[in-house]
Amino acid sequence: MFSRARSSLTPTTVARAKIGALVATPILTGALALVLMSTLVASPEQSAQARESIEPRSQAVAVAHPAPIALQLPTLALEPTVEAAPAPAPAPAAAPASWSISIGAVGLQAELDQCQWVRMDFSSAVPLPVVGAHNYCGGDIVLSMSVGETVTLSGTGLDGTYVVTGSRDAWTDSPAADAIAGMGGDVILQTCYWANDGSERLVSLQRI
Repeated sequence: MFSRARSSLTPTTVARAKIGALVATPILTGALALVLMSTLVASPEQSAQARESIEPRSQAVAVAHPAPIALQLPTLALEPTVEAAPAPAPAPAAAPASWSISIGAVGLQAELDQCQWVRMDFSSAVPLPVVGAHNYCGGDIVLSMSVGETVTLSGTGLDGTYVVTGSRDAWTDSPAADAIAGMGGDVILQTCYWANDGSERLVSLQRI
């Protein structure tokens, strides 16, 4: 039979070895941590270099500002001041028209048909003298007469200057006294309208 070799490790030695291993493990662990930290913790210069290698460098972008725009303002040419011409003086009022009539006879239709001015030979029932002419024998001026205009008569005792004071329309078949009733003045002028329908115009004259 073989005999067992006696071990030099006593229980006490084994216990000490275990205790030493337990103590040494934390020490080794701490040392390893320090080594790892020393590799991770770098100097500021190294950190900056690391960031530069990792972070993209920001490139300065040159922003082109547009050149200022030169605004050209229009040149305003000042026109010379032109003084307004003075208003013309108002034209003097036109003088009233003036008419002239030369009475050629005293009578009625026969004398009128001789194309002249006639003092009508009416009866005493007609209070005012009536002077007439055919419109185509110059009597048409009676159609144009207006109030305020003057008429100069000559012949048959009616010579003088008169002013027109009014007018009226009548009919040739009306009695003369009825036609001129209510008309004032000193003389009545009479002629027919161009319508040839028997209508006539009467104009009253006042001596001035």
